[in-house]
Amino acid sequence: MHAVEEHPRFDKLIRKYYCDQQMIRELLKILIRDLPKSLNELEAGFMEMNMPKIRKAAHSLANISGTVLESEILELARKIEYACTWEDVKEVESYLPPLRERVSELCTEAGKYLLLS
Repeated sequence: MHAVEEHPRFDKLIRKYYCDQQMIRELLKILIRDLPKSLNELEAGFMEMNMPKIRKAAHSLANISGTVLESEILELARKIEYACTWEDVKEVESYLPPLRERVSELCTEAGKYLLLS
């Protein structure tokens, strides 16, 4: 069994699955594959002003980020879901830039982790 690499971004995930490096790798691969798709769906929903579509995509983002224990994206996604409940387009719009940034950063970091582990 390989030693699990330390990585500040994924400390919680590594602690949770310490003995299962393969599980960590699989979860990060899913993250890299699905997180950008969900973000694209959310942005498409926003362009269409389709609140149910935005809410569904935000829920997907929350699920994926929650699975890998990424609290910043989870919190932003939940805020968007809540804003959709009230059909608050301005609030949804305010969360998009930090959400894009966090998703990009997380996917980049996950890719680096996979290359190094």
